[in-house]
Amino acid sequence: MTNDNLRLGFSGDLMFYAARGFIEGMSRSQRDVFQSLFSGDQASAATATCLEQANFGLGYGESSDPYAPILSALDYALPRMSTAGWTVATEIERLWDTLPEPTRMLVRAKIDTAIRNGRSGASVDTAHWARVARLPIDEAERGELTAF
Repeated sequence: MTNDNLRLGFSGDLMFYAARGFIEGMSRSQRDVFQSLFSGDQASAATATCLEQANFGLGYGESSDPYAPILSALDYALPRMSTAGWTVATEIERLWDTLPEPTRMLVRAKIDTAIRNGRSGASVDTAHWARVARLPIDEAERGELTAF
């Protein structure tokens, strides 16, 4: 997955918020295990083992989702009133044309739900998220936006 992230051009900022979203999604006991694994002298061995197990844990015919960090960062940043929202929204805009259609659809659905439920940050954040949600998902939408 690391090579995919480099190939896909994810910024350090996006990966920073993806990590925060990943940790935020853990239960208390999972965070305790995470801290014990990655805070001691054995952290590099724990990292290698976790990566190996993550690859091994994929089922037959299953592959990892290289776009998962985008969704994790989105989940973290979307409800916040901080620079996280602007940073992640801007990064998603930058990457939009490289994202597969199912990922675009999921991003739009998450943003639309957050806006509808009043969970999209301050008004300035909501305006930025709404702009991301209006990006075209497919060629048909792209055509509608450019039609005279």
